[in-house]
This record gives sequence, structure tokens and C-alpha cells, in this order.
Amino acid sequence: MEPGRAPTLIFAVVIAMAAVVALLIGLMFWQNYRDTLKNARTKVETSAQVVAANMEWLAGGSILLLQRLDKVFSVPNQNLSEATRQEFTEITKSFPAQVSAGLFDEQGKLVFTSNSDEKSFPQLPEADFMALKAGQKWFYSSLIIDPITHKQSFMIDYRLDRDGKFAGVAALDVPADVTSEMWDSLKLGVNSTVSVFRGDGWLVTRFPPVKAPLNLSNYVLFTDLLPKAGVGAYETVSPADGVTRLVGYRTIKNTPYVALAAVSLKEELKSFYGFELRILAILAPLLLGLIAMLWYLSKVLSRETAQRALLEKSDEQNKLLLREIHHRVKNNLQAVSSLVRLQPIPSELKIDMANRIASMTAIHEQAYKSDQYADVELEPYIVSLAKNIADSYPGDVKIETDLQPVTVDRDVALPLGLILNEVVSNALKHAFTEREAGSIKISLKQLDENKGELTIQDDGSGFIPAEEGIGMGAKLIKSFAAQIGDDFSYLNNNGTTFSMRFTLKQVA
Repeated sequence: MEPGRAPTLIFAVVIAMAAVVALLIGLMFWQNYRDTLKNARTKVETSAQVVAANMEWLAGGSILLLQRLDKVFSVPNQNLSEATRQEFTEITKSFPAQVSAGLFDEQGKLVFTSNSDEKSFPQLPEADFMALKAGQKWFYSSLIIDPITHKQSFMIDYRLDRDGKFAGVAALDVPADVTSEMWDSLKLGVNSTVSVFRGDGWLVTRFPPVKAPLNLSNYVLFTDLLPKAGVGAYETVSPADGVTRLVGYRTIKNTPYVALAAVSLKEELKSFYGFELRILAILAPLLLGLIAMLWYLSKVLSRETAQRALLEKSDEQNKLLLREIHHRVKNNLQAVSSLVRLQPIPSELKIDMANRIASMTAIHEQAYKSDQYADVELEPYIVSLAKNIADSYPGDVKIETDLQPVTVDRDVALPLGLILNEVVSNALKHAFTEREAGSIKISLKQLDENKGELTIQDDGSGFIPAEEGIGMGAKLIKSFAAQIGDDFSYLNNNGTTFSMRFTLKQVA
């Protein structure tokens, strides 16, 4: 080899190796970019499925509720009997508190509403009323914005027939912010949205909310994508705020609705750009002298990136599914509680059953809000339970708490919450029969690595457990205590003090 050619050959080899390294790095970046978009697509499609499931439950429940309302009166007019009005109001209590029901006569005039403020119930849109009057049995409105209060809601309307003739409309007014809880639980990130559209392109509800009604009938979702498939994802610039987003969509069974969940493409790609810039900052100074090492490093980083993307995708899907499971269980328990309240049983029994169900509901609510599915932090759990129990009973009984931060197994938290419910409920029912005011103090502390102590003390009239310990509450306390330690006692001294020691972690 000629001496003059050696440097040239070495330079050519270095340039060739550098080009190969650059190509490999570019391919790695491209693959990482594609994986990021794929993961984001999976996230929005799964989130749209969660939104669709919740709206399907809401629509199905609305249909059942409106059909029940159809049966409680003869003709909708201003002369409804007080008994009919009471039954109308009682039926609507089985739905979430924010939802109100209204009754319109055959002229479209509001004659009764479950809302205490009739002026806050929206007028039935003219197009909705005419469609129902013409023979349509159901009508799902688009977004309604009150011009004065700017309150946003949508309506689900049901045609009323009497003797084969149109007699009026029963309607549910649903606040548009029902999607805010879904948005919060999905944790889609900055500039993300959750929305529901009607099949004709009109917006029904969106979080964050819009300032004016929105129609996307001429956009690609309704002109091209939905006619081909009822589920999918696409990239678009939002007509509402101009943000570029990746949107997952899914039609909702048995309704004219389409559920959408969208994430900001810029936010989703932040981690990708950050990762790539860090890699370039490390590789650029070494590119000329460490080609071989860079080639090996690119392979390692490529594998690591693929594995991390796979783990992140799996973790995200699992979290979404767990949130949805616990959210559904909570909704089902609340539905059971609503059904209990509608049963013709003594009110005291209704309260007891509802509070026991609420003790179980709180476990699932805390799980999907905190993303903790194995352990339970007792402090917020106990505070929530105590407030819920106190709100169920009349009187001016003050509940005080002195709670150390204690974490337990989920299998310990549930029986402990049910014991707390029974003891506090018993105190509220029996300890203050001779006066309306009083106090109950709830204390919690950790004694050692696997032992905690719960103390509930009231300043009421006191009682003797041997004489009053044969009721359902006492039996439940004894049964649940056996599951977590079976070490409890009562002390009658200027009131009643219940003390219980329990294990923090159950031994498999």
C-alpha cells in the first residue's frame, strides 16, 4: 500500500463507519419515535373505550329511569298530585345528585322538575321537541349552554304517550362536566381532552369545556373514519383550540354517541425528544474516535428502548384496566345502595345498609384515585368513612380524629372500615338519645411493625356490651374482628370507649 493512501483509506474507513453509526442511530431514533406514537395510540384507544363504557352505563340508566317516570302519572300538567310529585322526586334520587329530571306538557312547557330551582332546568330545545312530537320515541340532545348562567349540560328525552296520542316529554338534564371525573381518572396529561359527540357531529360534552357549541360533521372523523369503522385513532388539529392531538374514538352501543379521548401530540413526544437529545449529547463528542463502541452502544440502547416501551405500554394498559375495574365496582356498589334506598324497608335499616355499602365503595374509590391496588392508607379512608356516616344521621355530633399514618393490606382495610362503621353508627344511634349534641373521637396509631390500634370514644350515656351485644352490629363487629386479630374491648367510663388491636399485614 502506498504511504499516501493509508491516511486516505483510514479516513474513508472512519467516514464509512461514521455513516453506518449515524444510520444506525437514525434508525434507532425512528423506531423509538414509531414506538412512542404506537403507545400513544394504544393509550387513547383504551381511554376512549373507558369513556364509552361509562357513557353507555349513563345512557342505559337514563332510559330505565325515564321509563319508570312514565309510569307515575296520568297526564303531565300543572295539576300533578302531591303524591305523584313526591314519587317523581323519589325515583330521581336513584341517579347521581347532579342529574335532574323534568316533565314537559304537550306544548313543550315545563310543568315539574326534581330540581329545587325550576329556573335552572333548561328549556327543551325546539328541534328536540318537534322530533319527539313527530313520533320519535327517544332524543339525545347536543350540548346546551345557558345564555345567562353559562351552565353546560345535555338532555336525554323520552316521548310520553297517553291513549295513543302525544302527551308530553320526560327529560333528564345531565351536567356536561360528567366527563371531568373520567378525564381525571384517565390521567392523559397536559392538553388532553375527553369528549362525547352525537352521530351527526354535534358535541354533547367535553372536558375541558368549550365556550360554544361545536359541530364536526364536516371533519374527517364523521366524513371518512366512522363510516368505515366504529373504533380507531387519528391525528388532527382540534377545531376547538388549535392543539394538535392524537384522538381515539369509539361508538357507544345502544346510543347515537361517539366517545373520544385525545392527548397532545407535543406532550406525548416530549419524552422521545428528551431521550434522543440526551443520547446525541453523549454520542456526538465520541463519534470520530469510538466508532466501534458507538455501534455496540446503539444496539444496546435500541434493545433497551424497545424493552422500556414494551414495559411502559403494558404498565399503562394495566393501570387503565385496574382503574376501570375499581371504578365500575364503585359504580355498581353505588347502584346497589341506590336500590336499597328505594326499597320499602325502615329508614334506619336503609341507612345501616347504605353505610356498610359505602364502607366497601370507599376502598375501590381510593384505589383508582391513588393508583394503589395492594395497600390502603387508613388516614384518608377513615376520614372519608367517618364523614359519610355522620352525614347519615341527624343531630350535632362532632367527630374528631387523631390518626397516625398507617398503611395496611386491602384485606385488612375492608373489615376494619366495616367495624368502624358499626361502632360509630351505634354511637350516633344510641349514645346521644337524651341530647342532640356530643362528640366522638377516633384515634389510630401503629404499635409495632405489624400491629395497629383503633380507638373510638364517645361522651354519650354509655352501655354494657354484655347486655347489648346481641344485635346485628355486635355480631358483625365480632365476625370482622376475627379476620384481623380478634382483640377488641369496650370500656364504659363517661361514655363508651371501643378499642381494637389488629394486624397490618395478613400472613399468607
